[in-house]
Amino acid sequence: MPVAKGAQAEVALATTEGPPAAGVTTEKGGSAAGAGAGGSVAGLLAVPSELRPLPNKRNWGPVIALGAVSAVWLGVGVVMTVASNDANSGGRAQRRQIFAAGGGCVASPSFAERCAELQRSGERAGRLGDIALGSYVLSGLLATGAVTYALWPRRSAQGSKALLVLPEPRAQGVSVVMVNAW
Repeated sequence: MPVAKGAQAEVALATTEGPPAAGVTTEKGGSAAGAGAGGSVAGLLAVPSELRPLPNKRNWGPVIALGAVSAVWLGVGVVMTVASNDANSGGRAQRRQIFAAGGGCVASPSFAERCAELQRSGERAGRLGDIALGSYVLSGLLATGAVTYALWPRRSAQGSKALLVLPEPRAQGVSVVMVNAW
């Protein structure tokens, strides 16, 4: 209702019954979130029933996955270290046998087969040791990634902890104001 300048008019809020919405409790106990957002409100004024915190949970799936894969690669490293040590032990035993027989592997045709086997044992031990080292490095990187993800601070917006829904009475009716920081 338009009012001329200098004139007085009495303004009153009228209540109408309408479908309740979720999130805000009215004075009469009804629910009315979204009050004033296109529909009528049950009750005189809508007031917030409680502050609802936004979900502030960290997703632990990547930490668990990275930790599990890190543990697998650590296990691979341990197995490869044991296999490398076994190959080294076999090579040392072969070398002792060659020396005990009075031979050597430098230009000795009589021990050529044994020396070739000794060479293969040494190469195998070195290859397994390299795989073990790579496994340890990969395991450490994955574990570092898991710890970094777990300890990395989440976005900090102080106002984003809760969504506040408040009524806003106006001359044309009642509306709802939502307050938050994103």
